[in-house]
Amino acid sequence: NMLHMRAAHKHLELSYRFAGPVPETIETDPTRLKQILLNLVGNAIKFTSQGRVEIALSLEPKDDRPDLLRFDVTDTGIGMTEDQLQRLFEPFTQADCSTTRQFGGTGLGLTISRQLARLLGGDVTVTSEPGHGSCFTVTLPATLSDGLLISTPPQRQPNTSAPREKVSGEALRGCEILLAEDSPDNRLLIGRFLEKCGAAVTYANHGQEALDRVRAVKHRAPQFDVILMDMQMPHLDGMEATRELRRRHYRGPIIALTANAMRQDVVDCLGAGCDAHSAKPIDRPGLVHLIREHWRTNDSSAAASSSEPMVKPRSRPIADGSSDVNWTVALARCGDDAELLEEVKEAVVQSTPELLEELARYWTAEDLVGAGRIAHTLKSSADNFGARRATELARELETALKQPDVSFQSLQDLFERTVRRFEIFVDEVRDSLAADVTADQASSALHP
Repeated sequence: NMLHMRAAHKHLELSYRFAGPVPETIETDPTRLKQILLNLVGNAIKFTSQGRVEIALSLEPKDDRPDLLRFDVTDTGIGMTEDQLQRLFEPFTQADCSTTRQFGGTGLGLTISRQLARLLGGDVTVTSEPGHGSCFTVTLPATLSDGLLISTPPQRQPNTSAPREKVSGEALRGCEILLAEDSPDNRLLIGRFLEKCGAAVTYANHGQEALDRVRAVKHRAPQFDVILMDMQMPHLDGMEATRELRRRHYRGPIIALTANAMRQDVVDCLGAGCDAHSAKPIDRPGLVHLIREHWRTNDSSAAASSSEPMVKPRSRPIADGSSDVNWTVALARCGDDAELLEEVKEAVVQSTPELLEELARYWTAEDLVGAGRIAHTLKSSADNFGARRATELARELETALKQPDVSFQSLQDLFERTVRRFEIFVDEVRDSLAADVTADQASSALHP
């Protein structure tokens, strides 16, 4: 679906066909095969400014060894010279710096795709002509699991799952909310959603800003109908900010937002003075339900909207581990709003490299508390995109940094793996940002 969205955004035709009968099923690693095809088709869309991208599937008979299943990914993009083709599969290699400037990326995608194909007993090859496009070919041993051949692609099945529960644009009409959250993409995701539900949202980047925002409206009663407080933030964390608000006799409802949903974490939030707890990534209907519950308790003015039907929390979507970023989950986090997803992607592409630099500075300074705070923020960003591997590594690093008996070598290894994974994560998000470039602009760029 995400590839179709990217192609449609650039007004490209994306199609697939069978070039003859092919096996109905084969024995292979579906995760690796999917990653290879996502890389190749994603690249084809990225470097094609007009025309089409086609995936053709065929069976290539071999007399002396198993038949080969062949995927041809053909585009009408910028193409490559013979010189460029010679260096194409070298890691971190591109023809010139214009590719990185215009399209981003590290040049690793094709190297990884070829390595994966060879692990499966196949290969990735390419033919290309400057100005006329490229054809990337994936071949894999066609070890048949049932011997059946089919001649036409299966039709995509309509989505028969229950529709996602929608939240009314009037559900929080008149509600004044202070959102304290240090992650730019989380601020955008949560804040925009609340505004679409009718709330007026004031933003704070950390705990001290939250205190300042409350102080700035001290003449108003109530100062805010609800405060949503992230628990782990720089300068002053949400736990201490909540304690300080309660010391100042602030009586309004405070709902904790945290990616840590263990029982003790919830107990700690409530002990600091929070009225409730909501886990991140947020369950959108569940958060609205929680806000309305405490808003009505706090202020009878919400009674005017009591006729609004109550929304019930839904279960958190599970990310598909077949590739790191799960675009179905990412789109769901944005309430199926494709334009909002594009904005969140831009926020992540801008903020994640800065966070990684900050993480490195804390690491070099042996500031494990600061490094743990950055790991927590990275974990939340990755989870918004259903990126399980990045999320788990950031979670492991955050936990390990709190352990007094962990060895330096294991911490160093975990730190390096986390940084590498998030570099791949941000490249994947960057690569998905559809770049609508003209053929003239792309004439000197290399197809990575």
